[in-house]
Amino acid sequence: MVSHEFRTPLAIINTVTQQLAGNLDAAREKSLERCDDIWDSTRRMTDMMNEFLSYDRLGGEFHPTLRPVNPKQLVDSVAEEFDASRLRIEDECNVDEIVCDVGLLRIALRNLLANAMRHSSNELPVHVITRAAVNDSVEFEVKDAGSGIPADEIPRLFQKYFRGRDSFSKPGAGLGLYLVERIAEIHGGTVSVESTQGQRTSFKLSIPVVST
Repeated sequence: MVSHEFRTPLAIINTVTQQLAGNLDAAREKSLERCDDIWDSTRRMTDMMNEFLSYDRLGGEFHPTLRPVNPKQLVDSVAEEFDASRLRIEDECNVDEIVCDVGLLRIALRNLLANAMRHSSNELPVHVITRAAVNDSVEFEVKDAGSGIPADEIPRLFQKYFRGRDSFSKPGAGLGLYLVERIAEIHGGTVSVESTQGQRTSFKLSIPVVST
């Protein structure tokens, strides 16, 4: 999980470093902005190391670190890592807090958003909806603006390393949705998908208000 999640910040650091080296005479403000990008990516990697390197493997006995968090604030903090112009965030949730492993849930939401962004048109927004659900749960729904998923691929989406036909030309290792499902299971929650080819795809991540 850690190695998979390092891919994005490392790519950012690599790109921004090349930009700095390729234009040493850039305006001071632009250089500072690029340095901030490197700092943000480094902080993200450090946070993940602190949270996960001391954990047992998820495939074995795993004990999540549970603490309360506001669902809306959690979504907003994850959304800050993406292009705001491509997001539409809707809060329909009247639940003030859920008890979860915040680090793990951030990874699940980030993976759903990154997946939706990869498969959406740049001209159409990705919708993120937070709502109270049945059985004392909070549901996070992420709807992309893509062309849908072939029906024969839907049963395999959450398998480790599976990548659909439309993913071959896009970055990824086929672990993102697998991790989302594993994180949902750890919290006693679920993740589901609804998709029709030629239409939007919707992923719904349901997390109990109090995980056990």
